[in-house]
Amino acid sequence: MRPIQPSPVAEWLSQREGLWRVYSPSYSLPQNEAARFNLQQADGVNPMQIADVSRYMQQATGVRCKGYSVTVPCFDDDVNKANINAAPNAKLLGDLNVRYIVSEFDLRGDGFVKRDQIGSTRIYENVFDAGRVRGGKIISWSPNRIVIAPDGADNVETTLQVVVETTLQVVVETTPQVVVETTPQVVVETTRRVVLSEIWYPGWAAWVDGIPVEVERDGIFRVVTISPSAREIIFEFRPMSVYIGAALSFLGLLIIIFLFIRHASRNTHHVSRITHHA
Repeated sequence: MRPIQPSPVAEWLSQREGLWRVYSPSYSLPQNEAARFNLQQADGVNPMQIADVSRYMQQATGVRCKGYSVTVPCFDDDVNKANINAAPNAKLLGDLNVRYIVSEFDLRGDGFVKRDQIGSTRIYENVFDAGRVRGGKIISWSPNRIVIAPDGADNVETTLQVVVETTLQVVVETTPQVVVETTPQVVVETTRRVVLSEIWYPGWAAWVDGIPVEVERDGIFRVVTISPSAREIIFEFRPMSVYIGAALSFLGLLIIIFLFIRHASRNTHHVSRITHHA
């Protein structure tokens, strides 16, 4: 049996540096080929879709769904030409860290630069790719744990909080008159929002410099608010359901062991009584 030849498109993509996603409106990159080259896709077969993500992808891909679909984007026509009239939104795809688009037809819409063509497959680069993190850089990445180093880049969303404190000075003169002087003092506190281009989902926890913080939402993405002095952000997937399931499994194991020991003890006692009477 001859080995299956790798996809030349997947090979081309695998030679590109960085952390990014690829999208294909014409389903030109099979999921098995993407997995073979460790490519992260924004499209493909996914029977379990979050409603917010499905709506976002419809806007980003320009492909409207008539109902439930197991694919992203959805289709009900010839695979290679199903979405030929769709106009992808480069900005929304870029926020999802989609850097490359591979298609069997010319793309409609702005923000896409054609980089190559292999056979009938066009390869485009999205000039609006915002990266995996807005306001930092990835130090390490895995499906369950992500470490980020914040930075002061322009794409950090900054919230300026101004707190006005008033100092009261009371001057009492010899005459029965009280003069109250107020001196306003302005205290400026700056916070930054770091946006991670990963889907928000219950069970994710975050720490900033070892201190637990809330995982906020920015649309479908995860966000944390940090101070200017923050040095490290860690996201970890710690769903409560897993811990509850593990606890119940452990409890079940203890019950089984208890019943086994109890049953064995009864059998031993029964055999001992028979031997004694004999």
